[in-house]
Amino acid sequence: MTALVADNITKSYTSGRVETNVLQGMSIDLNERELTLVLGPSGSGKSTLLAILSGLLKPDSGHVSALGEDLWKKTRGDLEKFRLEHTGFVFQGFNLFPALT
Repeated sequence: MTALVADNITKSYTSGRVETNVLQGMSIDLNERELTLVLGPSGSGKSTLLAILSGLLKPDSGHVSALGEDLWKKTRGDLEKFRLEHTGFVFQGFNLFPALT
């Protein structure tokens, strides 16, 4: 069963007058109980892709569905519940309590 589908995802960032296209027409289907590796050089969009697939970041265009439901049609509360129950990853910069490290 397909657990996660991203279809034609695009995402760009703007810094000043410079726009950087990070993801352009990215599509992926991930099946249940399947291990998938996201690999690429620094700045290639790996973290952006994971944030979009988990519902933390909205793509500029395209669709993401998880377990048969469009992530961006969910209410904020339902999206938070989805992330709590179905996703998990460690952020690159996870300074939870900088004063304690």
